[in-house]
Amino acid sequence: WCGGAGLPDQKLVSLVLAAACAELIGSSFLCPLEATRIRLVADPGYGREVFDALPRLVSERGAGVFASLPAVLAKMLPYTVTQLVSYDLLTKQAYLALQAAHVHTDPSLSLAVSFACSLIAAVLSSLASQPGDSLLSELNKGGSSFGSSPAEIAQAMAFQDFFRGTSARLVHMMAIVSTQLVIYDLVKQLVGLPATGAA
Repeated sequence: WCGGAGLPDQKLVSLVLAAACAELIGSSFLCPLEATRIRLVADPGYGREVFDALPRLVSERGAGVFASLPAVLAKMLPYTVTQLVSYDLLTKQAYLALQAAHVHTDPSLSLAVSFACSLIAAVLSSLASQPGDSLLSELNKGGSSFGSSPAEIAQAMAFQDFFRGTSARLVHMMAIVSTQLVIYDLVKQLVGLPATGAA
């Protein structure tokens, strides 16, 4: 996990950068679409559908269509980086432990490893992104008592406000993330690739 002299291992740094870049690019593309969707919910007559209303919103707001991007990234960057990196590292350590114990990894055991590691990754990514989720929820209210901008809301929120609803979200995220990652590993194996961490 770590390189020499207390420095992060090159693979760990690469995993973090890859996950962060993927989320940054994805969120940047989706942000104007989400802003348009929210506008259509508030004003159904604004356009027929998202791609019809998007050009109008861009012409009216310009770069303002990216106003919520900092709040989106505050949620999604920790979520994606923690989920993907922790899952990769956890499965790798699990297979190394099984190999050291001379345990043969058949498909059922691989499924168990994927499921167990995905649950841990779900918990970690949910907790890591909870403050950002709370911030984004307040921002999307439109009439938050904490303020109108991400910076104002973040400064006005108390520590416990950032973790409101953690238990309910944790259950939700465990179901989603574990399903996604287990299916991801099953499909990899079906097409002849090793399960995550097994190679």
